[in-house]
Formats: sequence, C-alpha cells, structure tokens
Amino acid sequence: FSRFARLMTYLCSKSGVPLILLSSYEENEELNDVLPVDFLTQRGVLPFASIGDDLLVAVLNPCDKTLVHDAEQAGNRRCHPYLVSPDEYDRRLALIKTALAG
Repeated sequence: FSRFARLMTYLCSKSGVPLILLSSYEENEELNDVLPVDFLTQRGVLPFASIGDDLLVAVLNPCDKTLVHDAEQAGNRRCHPYLVSPDEYDRRLALIKTALAG
C-alpha cells in the first residue's frame, strides 16, 4: 500500500491534477446521467459535484490528455478533474449504476 500511495502522489505531481477523497462528497443523483454510463466505465471518469454549470469529475488516469476534453464534449459542460483511487471510483460507479437501474 505504501507503493500505491507513492504512485498516487507521483500521478498528482506529474499531471497537476489534485487527489480527492470521493467519500468526502455525498452522492449527487442529479449528476448520475450527465455522462453516459458506458463513457464512465470505459474512460474512467465520473462527475461527483458541480459548481455552477461546471462539473468536478473523478478520474482514474490524470495523464490521459484527451479525457477531460472528451468528458466536456459528452456532458456539454466544463470539467475539472480530480484523481481518485480505483476503490473509491468503483464504489461510486456502483452507486450510479444502481440508481440508474432502479
């Protein structure tokens, strides 16, 4: 796990994308359908909060140079990326899928 923490720190410093804990944010059901579920699962990005019309998005790969642009195009909103751990991403994605299925 110490190597994983170093990896996350390295990704933050290399990409300039800050690390965030999704568990600090409540699920916002209004954001569940901003981006298609296939896009979330295939690209490793999901919205977790909004500020005005802008989206805060959790990303798994902050070094993907086209990811934020593609998310902005798919959601028709400006996006601000934040690096999250795969575990937190998977938990939040499962909540979104459950909400959309129910």
